[in-house]
Amino acid sequence: MTKTNEHQLCQEFVEHYLHDIIRQLNECHVELITQSQSCPSTFLPLDILDNSLKEFVYVQRKYLSKIINDHLTRFKDFIHEKELLDNLSTYILTGDQVYKHFQ
Repeated sequence: MTKTNEHQLCQEFVEHYLHDIIRQLNECHVELITQSQSCPSTFLPLDILDNSLKEFVYVQRKYLSKIINDHLTRFKDFIHEKELLDNLSTYILTGDQVYKHFQ
């Protein structure tokens, strides 16, 4: 129909197409209004949101820092224990030292 040269048919096609678009637009508008009613009508001020976000980041950094420090302490303790064990295993006791140790 769009390939015809008849002015009247072309005009009817465009009008029908425009009416269809307007109808879809109105449906979308109604749906948007319906959905917007379920959204909060007011939002917190940006400074409150910003402060809350900064507090959240601070708490998370503190938490992660504690976890990392705990892991680091355990790792250092493990290394120290291994060094002590290595030192003890290379230490050779004399007969008198063994005798005194087990008395």
